[in-house]
Amino acid sequence: MSYTVWGAFDWFRKNIVDLEGEQVKKARGSRDYLFEQIKSLADNDNNFPRLYGTFLPFGSFARSSKIRPLNDIDILILLNGRDTTDTISKSDPYTSWLKISKDEAPLARFRDEYGYVNSTKVLTLVSANW
Repeated sequence: MSYTVWGAFDWFRKNIVDLEGEQVKKARGSRDYLFEQIKSLADNDNNFPRLYGTFLPFGSFARSSKIRPLNDIDILILLNGRDTTDTISKSDPYTSWLKISKDEAPLARFRDEYGYVNSTKVLTLVSANW
């Protein structure tokens, strides 16, 4: 079978590059299920960090530009940062630190020796629940 250049590109995109519709549907369901499990932990376990709303999808899957293989989906889980103060790095505007300002802060149990939120402690708790 012969193709035009545009026909060949279209075939290649649909059959090699683009994700299949059922795969996208299943991936979205999996992403939403994961968030619901995290939300359930936050609602039922007092040691788990308090959530602030829902999650924010980002990355190529959220932009509908993800190509095969589908091997990751990026989401940002928002935690309650009440009673923290953020400081943005002077050398990197994408780096920020959260300083715990009160012992009653929802993230206080995750502080490091300098009084900042230690993301590794948060991730360790999350992964321990899986």
